[in-house]
Amino acid sequence: MSPAAGIRIAWRAVPPGAPRRGASRALLAELLPGASFVSRCAACGGDHGRVRVEGVDAAVSVSYVPGWAVVAVTREHPRIGVDAVPAEAGGLERVLPGRSAERAWAGVEDVHIRVRGAANALDWARIEDAPARLHGVADALDWARVEDALARARSAADAREWARVEAVLKADGRGLRVDPSRVTVRATGDGWVARVTESNRHPSGAGRIEWRGWDLDGPAGVVLAVAVEAAVMVE
Repeated sequence: MSPAAGIRIAWRAVPPGAPRRGASRALLAELLPGASFVSRCAACGGDHGRVRVEGVDAAVSVSYVPGWAVVAVTREHPRIGVDAVPAEAGGLERVLPGRSAERAWAGVEDVHIRVRGAANALDWARIEDAPARLHGVADALDWARVEDALARARSAADAREWARVEAVLKADGRGLRVDPSRVTVRATGDGWVARVTESNRHPSGAGRIEWRGWDLDGPAGVVLAVAVEAAVMVE
């Protein structure tokens, strides 16, 4: 899937021991010539956190996974967030928001694709119709390979879901200071939209903002998601 026009995504390998910030800053400088970039933590004032652009009217976001720096740049949206997650990241089910039917179905579709690959010429329709007879249908198919494919597919689906949530929270600007369970995502024909449900104790107005997002192809073994501010909802 590709993001809307006006959004650019790039990544660069980070060799072991190399400073990952140097890689991300070099990418940003290539995408936004003449700009400078600063990070300042809203909580402690340290030189880290959300990247802000000076000298050019643009918004950027940065994410890191082992071996890679990923950046997102836009001149057409006031805020943007990108997140990169290893496709086989484990334990995400403990922190993910409750799954919607659409997100669960996306995971099911991915499982289908991966199991087709594991089964080679195995007729998938026959598996759906007769799961109890799978061993007989598959003949020499190693069932452990199917179970491994299913486990990997579940991990990839969880990683995709988490990437969406964190992309939204990074675009929002508050990051994980917001409970991820307050992010709701709904699939659309060309991506997805999301909202952050606000706490009654700490209303901020952010709940009126709709975020538009896309799942993206990234480096091998990495899933990406990007989100931008789409509209302020009238309630």
